[in-house]
Amino acid sequence: MYQAATAAGRCIIRDLPLSALFLGTASIIGYGFRVIGFPEVDIILVYHLAVVVTAWLTSGFAYGVAGSLAAAFLFNYLFIEPRFTFAVNDPRCVVTFVIMTITALITSGLTSHARAGARRSMGKEAETRILYDLTSRLRESSDIHAIAGAIADAVGDCFDCRVDCLCWDENGAPESFFIERSREGKHTRREIPDEALARLRSATVRTSFDDGREFYGWRISGTDGTLGLIRMPAKTARTLTDSRARILRSIMDSAVLAMDRVRFIGQRARFREETMRERCRGNLLRAISHDLRTPLTVILGASSAILENGESFDGATVVKLLGDVRDDSRWLIRMVENLLSVTRVDQDAMKVTKIPEAAEEIMAGAAARVRARFPDRAIAVKAPDELLIVPMDGTLIIQVIINLIENAVKNSRDDSTIELEAKRDGKEAIFEISDEGIGIDERDIPGMFEGKPRVADLSRGMGIGLSICDSIIRAHDGMLEASNRETGGAVFRFTLPLGECETDEQ
Repeated sequence: MYQAATAAGRCIIRDLPLSALFLGTASIIGYGFRVIGFPEVDIILVYHLAVVVTAWLTSGFAYGVAGSLAAAFLFNYLFIEPRFTFAVNDPRCVVTFVIMTITALITSGLTSHARAGARRSMGKEAETRILYDLTSRLRESSDIHAIAGAIADAVGDCFDCRVDCLCWDENGAPESFFIERSREGKHTRREIPDEALARLRSATVRTSFDDGREFYGWRISGTDGTLGLIRMPAKTARTLTDSRARILRSIMDSAVLAMDRVRFIGQRARFREETMRERCRGNLLRAISHDLRTPLTVILGASSAILENGESFDGATVVKLLGDVRDDSRWLIRMVENLLSVTRVDQDAMKVTKIPEAAEEIMAGAAARVRARFPDRAIAVKAPDELLIVPMDGTLIIQVIINLIENAVKNSRDDSTIELEAKRDGKEAIFEISDEGIGIDERDIPGMFEGKPRVADLSRGMGIGLSICDSIIRAHDGMLEASNRETGGAVFRFTLPLGECETDEQ
């Protein structure tokens, strides 16, 4: 009430002198017209013009009506005989006076109505412009804090005041800081005291957790509860007009839609990630049951044969059975190492610690470990002409290369050569393991890295090994793929991004 009265007082102080100025000017011009000898109609038109200007430049219909009546009485007082009195000798002057008053009133009303319509149009245009700019920013915002900054800018520009925006986290609790937007448009983050956070968790809207200054806040409520809080000085909030309140509601509605959208996208991404994790776990379990069945069967059969019929076996047979037990036990140990590698990647949320490693050393280390187990197999290592430094977890990449080489050993002839090559391709390092074996059935390729072969395969290596390789390479932001060579055999290829190592080398 006080603010409204103050605003009305300011309008009176401005509009009354302005109306008097227009009517006084019209009277002076009319007096000049009378001296020159212009007819009374021209003087009436001058007063009509003054009434129109008064109605257009002052605030409200009342000033136009008052100006119309004042113009009629001034014309009667100054220009109708007897002059300088309100008496009228000629009845025709009464008719002129009445027509002039009615015409001035109608003109003033139309002018005031047109001015009010223009003001409403300007207000709607400003509202549309603010909401359009806000929608453009919200469309480009990818997180809830960016949305809060855009909302604070829109409210601050619209009301020319300081604005604070506080966001709620996904657990439904207010964050420990709010985004402050000053009148100059600068953004800062300010910590909120603990006692203020406790007050914010209540249902009250009025808050004062800042430096003792009073603010008025509006909660941004979405489908899942409170999303944020917009605050402005209480002095500004108490002087909001209906049009500005409508703009504020539109901004708040846009904030709700944008924050709900970001929350929904985040929830969908987490759901997709959890679904992928569950699917990977299922594939891993299927691969484990597939790949562990054969070695355990061999170990059980060989050990049972020795225990039950050991006295009837000759020494060579016993040695052979024990050798099978040893080989399959080593295979199980490597399988456990693979499982630990996958568990390590999964526990780190698919993040690995990368350090610069020489591709040649990594390939040589993997080839040496495979040669120790398969001394009769030919493994050709082709290193790049220039030193190729790749950011990676060396232990995991060596495990990938070992798995791929052992897969090639299993699926190729004993007298064939397995080739291991590394090269640079733009911003990526490419590793290729190729063999001269039987190749890959095209129907097996789509599910090859998911740990689920197309048909039952009692041999070892096609399930969990390739699943682990794919998980490790994806954790390095690379890609693993398989194809058949035109000359026969298969080739497994994976890429690793060079990142900063490439920049440093260049």
